[in-house]
Amino acid sequence: MVPGHDAHERRVYLEDQFAIADQDGNGVVDFMEFVAFYTQALHDSRKSDLVHERRRKTQEQRARRRERALKYVQADALKTALAAGTLQLLSAQWLLARAGYASTVVERRGITKTKWSLRESPQPLPPFQVRGSSLMGSDDLVIASLIGRPSAGA
Repeated sequence: MVPGHDAHERRVYLEDQFAIADQDGNGVVDFMEFVAFYTQALHDSRKSDLVHERRRKTQEQRARRRERALKYVQADALKTALAAGTLQLLSAQWLLARAGYASTVVERRGITKTKWSLRESPQPLPPFQVRGSSLMGSDDLVIASLIGRPSAGA
C-alpha cells in the first residue's frame, strides 16, 4: 500500500522510491536494480515494528481459537455446556472418535485430508444424565440423540 492521504503525496512517495531504485540515474529501473531495491524493501519490511505487531496479534488469535476449539472436542466441556444449555455446535470429530472410528491423515496432490474408518464394531455412546427436564427442547432432542443420551420424551 502506498502511504499518503491524497494523490499528490502518493505520487511524491512513488517518485522518491523510483529514484532510490534507479541507482544509475538513467530513468529506467533495470532488472538488477529492481532486485536490489526489492530485496532491501523486503528486508526493511520484515524488521518493521508493524509487521512484528501483526504477527504477535495473529499468534494470540490462533491461541484463543485453539482454546475455544477445545470446548468442542473434550467430553467434559461438552457435558458442561449441554447441562448449562449453551451447547451451540457438536464436533463431528468428537462424535466419530467416540463411536469407534479411527482417523487417518491422507495427502494427495498436496492436499491433506482426514479420513475416518471403522476400527471396531460400533459401540453405543455412554449415556449421562442432566438434571432438570427444562433442558430438553426440540434442539436438545437432536443433540441428545447424536450423543446417545435418552431424551425426555422417549
